Amino acid sequence: MKETEAKDKLGLLYLFIGIVLVLWIANLLLFLPYIKKLEFQGAGEVGDIFGAANSLFSGLAMAGIIFTILLQKKELKLQREELRATREEFTQQNTTLKLQRFENTFFQLVRLHQENVLNLSIWRKGPDPLYDKLDASIREKVPVEIKGRNVFDTVLHELYSEFPRYQFPPQYVPDRAFIDLQKKLIDEKFTEYFLEYGMPLEHYFNTLFEIFMFVDKSNLLAQPDKQFYLDILRAQLTPDEQYLLAYYSLSDAYGYPEMKFLIDKYDFVFYAPNLNYHFKVFEGYQVKDKPEE
Repeated sequence: MKETEAKDKLGLLYLFIGIVLVLWIANLLLFLPYIKKLEFQGAGEVGDIFGAANSLFSGLAMAGIIFTILLQKKELKLQREELRATREEFTQQNTTLKLQRFENTFFQLVRLHQENVLNLSIWRKGPDPLYDKLDASIREKVPVEIKGRNVFDTVLHELYSEFPRYQFPPQYVPDRAFIDLQKKLIDEKFTEYFLEYGMPLEHYFNTLFEIFMFVDKSNLLAQPDKQFYLDILRAQLTPDEQYLLAYYSLSDAYGYPEMKFLIDKYDFVFYAPNLNYHFKVFEGYQVKDKPEE
């Protein structure tokens, strides 16, 4: 379309030049009989005869120059617009490439997290169907390997057994002293079990925290997009993993307040009030302000 407009304007310029030439030739043909009758001394009059045509030609030539300048100005404007559009397109492509790199890295981290879960392994002493025929005193001493997601169920079950079993009515609202006491107990018991089972759980939670930070610190994503990606991550976790993560986030020695802040910010853990009263502690220790790094 732009090329068509330029051709139309050039055609108009050629039309002006053609008109000038036609007028000049017409002027010559019109006064040719008179020119033949003139003597040499009348040559000046001959020049005067073409004065009008020459003036018209000069004026139209000037108009052509002005027209050419305007045409070039228009072309420069179109070029600037094209450069601006090209720059915007390049910026969009660059953003798209950055987002693709982000997604590739994110899903690689999620796969790494899943591999960490599959490779989890802890040893504990206790009953196992394989050893039911053994004497009880021997069976209790036989180490049993727990693998994969069964680790979370085992650790969480043992952790629950350490807490008092209170019975509260549904409308009960614990006071702050009770919440603080339970927070201290959770911190002590979780640290005890965390130290017992050691490196596997630490590696698991560290990887999970790094995925959180990778998404949270991204400058490419708006808050709803960050929530979307972390919802994908949450979908990979079982309820037992989420509950154990909640306890981890309340431990001053490990996940509090950094991990607790991220959990609260993205509503990452779905609490189950009917399973354990500790959800009141989780709510009572919300971290609304980002901890200093």
